[in-house]
Amino acid sequence: FDRVPTDSGADAVLGYLGGEELPVLLVANFQGVGQGSLGRVDVMSFDPENQNRVLIQTLLAYGPFDLEVFNIEGEGDFLAVASREVRTDTPATAMQAFDRVSFIYQWDTDERQFVLVQELGPGFT
Repeated sequence: FDRVPTDSGADAVLGYLGGEELPVLLVANFQGVGQGSLGRVDVMSFDPENQNRVLIQTLLAYGPFDLEVFNIEGEGDFLAVASREVRTDTPATAMQAFDRVSFIYQWDTDERQFVLVQELGPGFT
């Protein structure tokens, strides 16, 4: 059993990428080391030969909070990273707590990594 390192785990998703070829574990770390506002999404796989977890890629994001992996037939596998403010919301600022930029990534099967496709947030169309 190999423990998954996390600074402030907010979400974890298990799935397969590249046509069911690569098993992955994605972990959203809401805040970085020392509770800074820059968090990350760790993309990991499992090496059956060595029986351990392998870090494939780290995606930096401010307050990554929710992850969703999905497939669009004919286009491939995608990852949606929803981000939110690090600060705690109050009734007066509840809507302001969700104003961070979120991201859509596409899995590049040849490079075995996610590539940014689109940013989502205020002012983006």
